[in-house]
Amino acid sequence: MNSGKYCDAMAEMLYYFNGIDESEIKRIPTRLMNYFKENATKDYVCDFDYNKPLKELNLKDETKALIGMIYINYICDSKEQKQKVLSKLSENEVKYQEELRRKYSTENLFKNRVKTLDDGVNNVALVEYKEFKWYDRLINKIKKLFRKN
Repeated sequence: MNSGKYCDAMAEMLYYFNGIDESEIKRIPTRLMNYFKENATKDYVCDFDYNKPLKELNLKDETKALIGMIYINYICDSKEQKQKVLSKLSENEVKYQEELRRKYSTENLFKNRVKTLDDGVNNVALVEYKEFKWYDRLINKIKKLFRKN
């Protein structure tokens, strides 16, 4: 039912939870934790330093999404804290969409194409010059005589 990347993400998340406070883990429903434990990849090896912040850990995007979802829904203390996290997520999404819009805009596609053509470098291709045999030249002259008439 779950794809491999989400099973690996659940394994990473459970490994990450080993390094946080027990009081924060108690806020997460046991049913949800059991679901993660049942569906996590059993042989997935996680190796990261708990002393580093979450940004610096080499986690999968799915793991970060799961941790964010759990943090917002279960670990946030107040509505203000929850709202602050949601506004930061919204702000990041707006930045990401703007980056995509700028990167894949049709206006930029055509502007970049013109710049590459007018960069001032003349491309010269080698042309093979083939000298005709004497009988080819004779045949071509005969053909020209018949074409003129």
